[in-house]
Amino acid sequence: MLGCASPRDSLSTRDEAQRVAFEKGLVLLRESGLKGPRPVCVATRFTRTRSGYEVEDPSADLVNALRASHPLIRRGSDCTLTRYEAVRGAFGLSGALMWAEGVSPVGNRAIARIGYYVEPLYSAEFECVLQFREGEWRVTGCTLM
Repeated sequence: MLGCASPRDSLSTRDEAQRVAFEKGLVLLRESGLKGPRPVCVATRFTRTRSGYEVEDPSADLVNALRASHPLIRRGSDCTLTRYEAVRGAFGLSGALMWAEGVSPVGNRAIARIGYYVEPLYSAEFECVLQFREGEWRVTGCTLM
């Protein structure tokens, strides 16, 4: 029986570690009480500015791999802020912006800053440790920053 290739199969080591970090971010966002489903825009860098924010989009391969199990995932640059600084995502729906910064595997470990922003009083950022064990990246712990 022939299997279908998963979008994850083509990811670089760094993108696979970032994918795991984003998956953890989605869990943290859900645990925060965000009612869904909502569009979530993902970025590998997030910086607040006077006029809103700046992001760096992940690779297209990484976005496609995330969308395979989360259809409302979009690139960070696809989200906008409303006049009241709430995130507006795909289809004009209320959404969230999530980032996983600094994911650079060194050996079998990586550190990531994982955060999300929904509106001015609804955001958080965590420092998470990832470890490569048994052939896959896993988040072994996160600390609220």
